[in-house]
Amino acid sequence: MGSLLAAPNLTGYTLAFDEEFNGPLSISAYGPGTKWIAHTPYGGDFGEAWFSNPTDPISPFRIKDGILTITASKDPSRKNHWRSGLLSSVDTKGNGFAQALGYYEARMQLPSGPGVWPAFWLDGLGSFRSPKAKVAEIDILEEYGVDSKIAHQVVHIWDTNGKQLSGTGNSSTCQGMTTGFHTYGALINRDYIHFYFDGLNYGKLRLRRKQQSRFMS
Repeated sequence: MGSLLAAPNLTGYTLAFDEEFNGPLSISAYGPGTKWIAHTPYGGDFGEAWFSNPTDPISPFRIKDGILTITASKDPSRKNHWRSGLLSSVDTKGNGFAQALGYYEARMQLPSGPGVWPAFWLDGLGSFRSPKAKVAEIDILEEYGVDSKIAHQVVHIWDTNGKQLSGTGNSSTCQGMTTGFHTYGALINRDYIHFYFDGLNYGKLRLRRKQQSRFMS
């Protein structure tokens, strides 16, 4: 994995949001009133698989012993099209948990195999404003089935018309992502985004001034 640096210094930080998946899962298709929704809040899902509603006959979500399992499966009623699951902490009106700066982490065991696309990412709230504002997307983790040892970290800046204005990122070799649980994190401040794997820093991205203003707006 290359050279690892120190763990994040969280002195002075307070816990703002958590989910231990002790059940039942507070989720609906689009809200309101639940901790999670099962689609992207900006109205456009992505990828070849459809994201399912929690009330669909084939639900992708299952909680057992404090572990949430999200399963991708073929829907026989829709010509065996693939379905999977997504969790968003903000609904289509921008209600829910959101913040700009801070430390974010998730403990996950990733799936393996061609076509999978597990991800842990943040998105700006500019889509909910009137008029819409440019937003930053921070991909703390993306892993593609073509190589389950590579963790990708990317920052995208999206224009109000949905087109990408800029993007920067890096990738790191992280062994065992699909064979056991690991913790993926990001410490976001005004100048840098530091990325962590099992509590150790394995890369950072510097925010340019324009990226800072768009992310903080």
